[in-house]
Amino acid sequence: MRGAKRVGAIYGYGRSGTTWLGAIVARHPDVLYRFEPFRWSRGLRAGRLTELGSDAYDADELLGPEKLYNALLPANPLFEKQPFTRKNFRYRADVGPWFRKYFYGAARKIAPLATLYKWAYTPVAPPIIVFKDVSRERVMRELLNRGHVPLVYIVRHPCGNLLSITKGQKAGLMPTERRELLDPLLKSLTPDLHEQFRNRLPGLTILEKETLLWRASVEHCCRNVMKSKHALLVFYENLCKDPVGVTQEVMDCFGLGLDDKVRHFLEGAATSSNAHVGGRVGFSRQYFSVNKNSQTVAYRWRTELTEDQKSSIMDIVGDSFVWRLGQKEAGWE
Repeated sequence: MRGAKRVGAIYGYGRSGTTWLGAIVARHPDVLYRFEPFRWSRGLRAGRLTELGSDAYDADELLGPEKLYNALLPANPLFEKQPFTRKNFRYRADVGPWFRKYFYGAARKIAPLATLYKWAYTPVAPPIIVFKDVSRERVMRELLNRGHVPLVYIVRHPCGNLLSITKGQKAGLMPTERRELLDPLLKSLTPDLHEQFRNRLPGLTILEKETLLWRASVEHCCRNVMKSKHALLVFYENLCKDPVGVTQEVMDCFGLGLDDKVRHFLEGAATSSNAHVGGRVGFSRQYFSVNKNSQTVAYRWRTELTEDQKSSIMDIVGDSFVWRLGQKEAGWE
């Protein structure tokens, strides 16, 4: 990322490790991090710039380098993420992360405070911005085609990814709407896969539908990433196995070094037990936690999925390009 105004992106399928990877990059003192800004398209405005990331966007208006940067720069509590750490760039009101933590919480609920939060925590000088988002294949493809945003795409073993998604859906923490759009999504992203499965769609189980969605999205995105000179493909399992090494590759993609604060976060997260806390709030906190013992988390699905569930997933993904790639690059089995 060269030049005065720089943007980088982290993409992946939901529950593939984007939040963890984003939290790692966010610890860099030169990075201004934005969490899923496309999700809050109505709240993301820069002049006349609206609906960033919606499926009805005007690419020429929304995704040019200057307008994208200017849309992401203003502080907005809707697409920021705790914890807040010291940075090498200045804010108008830099009174310490401890105060910002409480201000942030209040600003998410009270509109006038959100306006004040924007004034206080929009950087004075333009920093490097990195944002993370999930799915939104059209936006990611357009960014890759334009070539001005270095992009990292993370892929997770389908069994681990789908276990995490279905757990979250059962707890009401993950959306289910995409299942209702399975037919048009397959047709748009992977026409060959749509042709193969279109007559079977009505009789598929929830897990089989989620697996098809995973394959269509991840296969489409991986092919586009691998064609780009400005993108990096990483695997969740490799990040778990070698957090420092893979993070170094990610930082290189964004034109950054591996700062000591990033190393410290990796060391602390890897030694966390991520113990379960009882109750709905406790499960939610654990489910979205970025503190994880990377030596055990990658293959938890081996004991938590039934053999029938594993077979259902593999019947759909076993002949895919993504599966072969994962076998080669990350030792999937």
